[in-house]
Amino acid sequence: MCVLHKCDNPRCVNPEHLFLGTQSDNMTDKKIKGRAQSGDMHWTRRTPERRSKTTFALVGQSTANEIRWEYASGQFTYKELAEKHGVHFMTVCNIVRNVTNKRNGVTDIPKMVSVLEKKKASFQKKLASADVDLTYWSEQYEVNPDPSNLAYRNDASELVAEIWSDIHSLEAKIASLTNSSPATAAQSAPPVSAPVPEDPAAQ
Repeated sequence: MCVLHKCDNPRCVNPEHLFLGTQSDNMTDKKIKGRAQSGDMHWTRRTPERRSKTTFALVGQSTANEIRWEYASGQFTYKELAEKHGVHFMTVCNIVRNVTNKRNGVTDIPKMVSVLEKKKASFQKKLASADVDLTYWSEQYEVNPDPSNLAYRNDASELVAEIWSDIHSLEAKIASLTNSSPATAAQSAPPVSAPVPEDPAAQ
């Protein structure tokens, strides 16, 4: 329970000016009396220059995605990204951790790429082991063309082909995700040519 003021004087202790209510009642009373900072009256709109230096700085979704990609590249720290984009350190931290500027249900692309890269690395380790087995059983079959040696060689060959297929599938997924990044989109965009000035003599 809260003790609410009828006169809105914090120093007032007159029992006739006080009444009990919940926190919800307190917030409603605040709005009715016009003391709630909202809309254009909120301090973040009245003093936008202050907001840019706080953790509540407004960041567009495209900028948030760019920050995520730049951090995922490993070339920038939180502090460097904050200085680059003119926002607070914690703003960058919250964006990278998906606390603010969430992707509205869309997969966190840098995290997904990281997961796929780890899977690819594990498949490459299996491939190295399978290649050793394939080389061994191929040599055994050349020395002794026994049906069992042939069967082992074929099994090893199928395993290598299966692992390569998995690796190619992962590489295709990684490529499709990275191609949708802001940086890649900017690189793939056709250059905009400057307009050619008209020759005054031709007029």
